[in-house]
Amino acid sequence: AIQSTVEYEISTWLGEHLPGRRVFAPGTIGFWMNAFSDTAMLTGGFDNGIRNTFLQDVIFQIYAGDKQETALDYLRAFGCDAVVGGAAASREVYHPYAHPEKFFGLPELWREGGDVIYAVPGRNGSLAHAVRAEDLPAERPPGYSSQLLKPYLAALDDPALPAAAFEWRGQSAARITADLRPEQLLSVQVTFDQGWHAGVNGSPRRIWSDKLGQLVVEPRCAGPCTVDLVWDGGAERRAAQWTSRAAMAFGLMWIILWIILWRKRSISTTTN
Repeated sequence: AIQSTVEYEISTWLGEHLPGRRVFAPGTIGFWMNAFSDTAMLTGGFDNGIRNTFLQDVIFQIYAGDKQETALDYLRAFGCDAVVGGAAASREVYHPYAHPEKFFGLPELWREGGDVIYAVPGRNGSLAHAVRAEDLPAERPPGYSSQLLKPYLAALDDPALPAAAFEWRGQSAARITADLRPEQLLSVQVTFDQGWHAGVNGSPRRIWSDKLGQLVVEPRCAGPCTVDLVWDGGAERRAAQWTSRAAMAFGLMWIILWIILWRKRSISTTTN
């Protein structure tokens, strides 16, 4: 009865109540999450495919650390709106949290016995945020401390900065809307990759990686602004396309060679 498992219960609840929001889901809950809903995760599913290697330190800290503030700072910095907890009585199999008590006291969105979904406090549930250049992290913090993140996190909650709405428009495209000033940037909590491109009304905009390995866009907008993000596959897709074409050419070469040898053999047999 798959519906009775905690993996199914949490996944379907998140899919219904926090659609499009990113969560931190441990162990088997994360492994099975996307079998039952399209919930986005910071960890879980296919961790070996993580492109931003700094996340390895972040995930380790959230699992092994004992400080609530540090865990919440990293969860906020990487766009998580909820974290799935679990103490000794949790039905999750691996119990990867060394200090599950660090989440105690956070707002509870859902609970059944030892399994609980906590809210991660924050201004909004968007993955895009209007910031000033000086708000971006000046350097990558060590995994065990979040002090260097404080100015960036303060900017995420600054009511003086305009809110930015983020919407996925497929697996490789997104749209951001905000009322911006020309000097303001967009911090987008999506892993940077050379395949990402940004544009405003069809005009390309500068895009780069911040110190956390996430996207920064320079919209250069004055007033209401729509930024379109598109991922074209980057180096991996180009390499895959080249490999595919090379394999096809190699296979075609062998077919032609086989035909030539077969015809020569046929001619030789007929002559004899």
